[in-house]
Parts: sequence; C-alpha cells; structure tokens
Amino acid sequence: KYMIETMPGGIAAFDYDGDGRPDIYFTNGADIPSLEKSEPRYWNRLYRNEGNWKFRDVTAEAGVAGAGYSMGAAAGDYDNDGHPDLFVAGVNRNILYRNLGNGKFEDVTARAGIASGEWAVAAACAFTAIRNISPRSPIPSTAIAATAPSKTSAPMRGSPNSPAAA
Repeated sequence: KYMIETMPGGIAAFDYDGDGRPDIYFTNGADIPSLEKSEPRYWNRLYRNEGNWKFRDVTAEAGVAGAGYSMGAAAGDYDNDGHPDLFVAGVNRNILYRNLGNGKFEDVTARAGIASGEWAVAAACAFTAIRNISPRSPIPSTAIAATAPSKTSAPMRGSPNSPAAA
C-alpha cells in the first residue's frame, strides 16, 4: 500500500452557480503508480445542489475532473469577478480553476503562476484585501479567512481582472 492511499480526499462546499444552494466538490485519487486519472472512476466530482437534497454530477460539463492524484480542495474568488473559483491540491500538481460564471471552469494554473511541489495534502483559501492594514497590526488567520474579497482587493497575478492581464 502507498502512503497516499491511507489519506482521504478533500472537499469544498461552495455555490459555484450562484443559485443560493451550496454545491459540493470531492477530490479523488488516481491510478497507482502512474498517479494519473486514467478513467472516469478517478475523476474529482462536482455535484450541483438542485434542492430538496438532490444533487446532480456536473463534473464533465463544468470541466473540473482534475488531473493526477488530488488531495484537497478550497473555493474562493481569486480574481474578484464575483464567482467562486476552485483550487485543487494534489500529488505532483495543483490546479486553479477559474469560474467563468456560466457553469464552466477554466484551468488557469500556469497563468496564475501556481507552482506545484511534490505533494500538497490540503488546501485553504483566504483571498482577501489586506493592503490597507498596517504591517504592525496583528492579523489572526481566522480574521483573514473570514474576510470576504472587496472591490479594492488585488487579484492574483495573471487573473483576468489584474492590470498585468489587460
């Protein structure tokens, strides 16, 4: 047994389609030892909440099946466009998906400058505006995680709303 097989995958609960209901994204492993998602049974899965405790698999149409052995997921609006984006951490690769606002996501990992190490086992997002806070002010991590992006937030490098992308 490989060490990664002993660890559960991560999930992200977020409203990807803006309908007011939380949707759920599950990470999944991959074929071993190749660490590739060689068939659909290894895909990460996005389930759209249709209400009344009914969920529909929208993975393929949303374009978020993933690549490689995924370990963690987190959602946050990295580019300040009002749509929650998705970060997936994994073995040998991380993926940043930009929510296009139409039910589909785009892989912007390279454009955003996300580097992958050998193994990322968890993900957490705290996309927030902190440039107006004094460098001498103590900023507890819970405050950053609880702060929503504002119109003054600086998008990540390479995001569509950053000056460098214009």
